[in-house]
Amino acid sequence: MENKIKRILIPIDYSPNATQAAIFGFGLAEQLGAEVLLFHAYHFPLTTSEDMVYVAEMKDGEDEKLEKEREKFQQRFKKVKMSSLVEYGSAVDLIASLSERKDIDLIVMGTKGETSALDAVLGSVASNTINSVNCPLLIIPEETKEFKLEEILFATDYHSTPSREVYAPLFQLLDKSGASIDIVNVKPEIELEDMPSREEIRTKNMFKDYKFSHHFIEAENVEEALFDFAVTNHCDLMVILTKHYSLWQRIWHTSLAKKLSLHSTIPLLILHEKS
Repeated sequence: MENKIKRILIPIDYSPNATQAAIFGFGLAEQLGAEVLLFHAYHFPLTTSEDMVYVAEMKDGEDEKLEKEREKFQQRFKKVKMSSLVEYGSAVDLIASLSERKDIDLIVMGTKGETSALDAVLGSVASNTINSVNCPLLIIPEETKEFKLEEILFATDYHSTPSREVYAPLFQLLDKSGASIDIVNVKPEIELEDMPSREEIRTKNMFKDYKFSHHFIEAENVEEALFDFAVTNHCDLMVILTKHYSLWQRIWHTSLAKKLSLHSTIPLLILHEKS
């Protein structure tokens, strides 16, 4: 039986961007019948023993603040089972730890769209979290106005095709939304005589029960071609399978910052291939 999204972790720092991403996350949880853990990490530099006492005192206030936030969401999403948790420390480290400790199936995070560097594009917490967790991660850019699922872009290089278990969150989204999926492969040169590879055939077989179309794009710049396709075809979500950081780093290279800022309304679902 395929793994389903049953527990969603939503980190929040009370910023408008994080709050908006949380709203989309709760809406998704409602659609999937999943429960939500709303999480906030707080930090204060420790230099003296008095600081440790202050940090302990801060905990009560942080707990109360997050619980009030949870209550607001509960009023809006009455059907969603939700809880709140506050912990002291690094947000990235705690998110990674919680994803394991709490058996999290999906993390939903907001990101702030900028144009200066990778961490500015995704937000330092989100960009570091990508490489710190093994569970799927849904990234909601700041400029996203609504989260709907009608057209999904799945980017693949056919280097390898993992088991259905890795794709389980994507299949669940397709089952619930009825969305169409565009399987997109970009390479510098396409030979019309090329025979379908074993991985290509396997991928097609996995998506045979869904509304899918297959697209080969000839382009030198893989990243720009993917984003151009997403915008031209009005894709609501881009799905990327990652195994090595080099792939992600290449896709989010800072030289593409201007290009990425134009496409910052497209949410990203990051699936992690198990080694």
